[in-house]
Amino acid sequence: MSKSSPAETVRTFWKQFTARRFDELFRDHVAADCEFIMPGMPPMRGHAPIRGMFEAYARAFPDFTCTPLSGIESADTYAGEARYSGTHRAPLATPQGEIPPTGRQVSWQSADIVRLDGGKIVSWHVYHDPIVILAQLGLAQG
Repeated sequence: MSKSSPAETVRTFWKQFTARRFDELFRDHVAADCEFIMPGMPPMRGHAPIRGMFEAYARAFPDFTCTPLSGIESADTYAGEARYSGTHRAPLATPQGEIPPTGRQVSWQSADIVRLDGGKIVSWHVYHDPIVILAQLGLAQG
């Protein structure tokens, strides 16, 4: 496999996520000791917890989409802004407990910093306001 640019790796990640090809996604694009940081979640390290979180979102939001808005790269780092959306159709497992399906459509924007080493994602830091998502689900004041 040839080494992809950070932007191409992130685009491929979301294509494989959309196709629910988690085995290939984690084998080919995510380092075994990757760290993942996101508001509202404890810091995660390694395939099992990170994959579990992405699979939880895929189950809860079966029509989940990621639309890249802009991005820049420098060496092995990608910084990008994207819009995420989906319909909450199944329970969402969170560290605070399970959120029953609301049937509501949610949409939010995020800025992410993704670092690669050896062509694989070693660090992914997400910057968004989780209250925006919770408010759209009817669980918080926005």
